[in-house]
Amino acid sequence: MIEQKNIWFIKIYRNNKYFEIMERKTLENKSIGIGYNGMYFDIKNKTNQEINIFMDSLNKTERQKKHIKNVLNNFMNIMKMGDTVFLCKGEYDILYKATISSDYYYDVSGGDLKNELNSFWCHRRNISNIEPYQIKSSKRRIQTLYKELS
Repeated sequence: MIEQKNIWFIKIYRNNKYFEIMERKTLENKSIGIGYNGMYFDIKNKTNQEINIFMDSLNKTERQKKHIKNVLNNFMNIMKMGDTVFLCKGEYDILYKATISSDYYYDVSGGDLKNELNSFWCHRRNISNIEPYQIKSSKRRIQTLYKELS
């Protein structure tokens, strides 16, 4: 049985004055990532209790914590090598199409952890086959990561 590949949409970065820097880093590093305002904690092999203690330290609402946990779970466990990912800017612009080429990994070697522009993302996956796409989507995507329903 052939495993069906998923289709994902991920925002490269917030749509602000630093977007182009993060777009360049994404393309140079051939890597996508999830951050959530300095979330420098590898939750991959943590217990639920450890994750909950960390989430409580983020000063987020219960709804926000649930959303963050869900996005990270999708990024770490549901996304698979070979899946297609569209790299987006803002809510409608799809800039690139790529293929997930690595399992999830946690990497803090990017630089100063207090400055996400220097550190890039710690929660990462590599991408390959990056192609310019440059289309406006008719579907609004507000969140960081979306899985297209098959």
